[in-house]
Amino acid sequence: MQIFFIGGSQRSGTTLLSVMLSKHPEIDIDGDSIAFRMVSCFGYYKDVLPYNLDHSRAAIQSWLIEQDYKGRLAELIDPKNLEAFPDARAALEHGIARRIQQRGKTVFGDKSPNIEHFMADLLTLLPEAKFIHLVRDGRAVCASRSRRAGKNLYLAAQEWVDGNIIGLSNQAMIGKDRYQMIRYEDLLQKPEATMREICQFLDLPYDPSTIKEDQTANEGSYVKSSLDLSKIDNYRQQLSNREIAKIEKIQGQLLHRFGYSLVHPGKPAKPLSMARRIWYNQTDNVKQLFIGHRVGMQNRQNVAIRIPLRSRLKTFIFHLGKDFLPTPVFKRIFRKVWIKKVHM
Repeated sequence: MQIFFIGGSQRSGTTLLSVMLSKHPEIDIDGDSIAFRMVSCFGYYKDVLPYNLDHSRAAIQSWLIEQDYKGRLAELIDPKNLEAFPDARAALEHGIARRIQQRGKTVFGDKSPNIEHFMADLLTLLPEAKFIHLVRDGRAVCASRSRRAGKNLYLAAQEWVDGNIIGLSNQAMIGKDRYQMIRYEDLLQKPEATMREICQFLDLPYDPSTIKEDQTANEGSYVKSSLDLSKIDNYRQQLSNREIAKIEKIQGQLLHRFGYSLVHPGKPAKPLSMARRIWYNQTDNVKQLFIGHRVGMQNRQNVAIRIPLRSRLKTFIFHLGKDFLPTPVFKRIFRKVWIKKVHM
């Protein structure tokens, strides 16, 4: 049974790749991310355990699955049947195997942007998993995140560096045969060659359907029916020359490492200071407090999402605490299991 995860910085083409791979007759991958559900749900075990030492491992994990966000993990693992398995890993592998068998597939995939930061956690649960890491021109990522989500350009630039450095480090740790890095631009410009490379990585035969136009796409689809080459360098029209220069000051060396040409070459790269990171993050945090509606993705469709004031306040306080509280204090205050000290 083959299992793989698609990661990479937000707005790097992870949804596009997941849609293309979903057309392969052997691959089961849909629009709902579940990797973070695995990491957070089973990661909470050590936090709940001290308050529930009189309960069995299976009972605690069953309870965690039942509490999980939107019940996504419960769709994969039956929380009432965990006693039949010696550990969480066996239960998870059984659930994945059952799903792909029911759907007539042989390979399970999941698309979760930023999951590269949690590779070690996933490998604890699924030690044979593979990873595909999407890399997109960092300047285009910054322009897209700023336009789509109101993200500060320079904080987005630094987060692009952080995520892709993690990707390079992950690849160095487990090897290119387990961790593949793919450029978004190659997926657009050389779709067949790139998809052949990905299929080979997943030990699957190449299938031409993966690069065919999506006949089910409509006006509201998150991914267009055909590959849009204009997305490669449209950041040049969206960003000023000064903004590009400041982004390249943060990203320059890594852009060069991935084969991207610089508009302002020859300048040494300089990461954002911690003070700048906090300032930009909290500026964004205040701004998001007053945004009650946004466009988001549900089932691979662009939809208008209303954000209740209560949710915005919780998010505001969360990011405020994350920047200014010591990590142990932050965890104890903000994580659900600490707030409620839940006893099963």
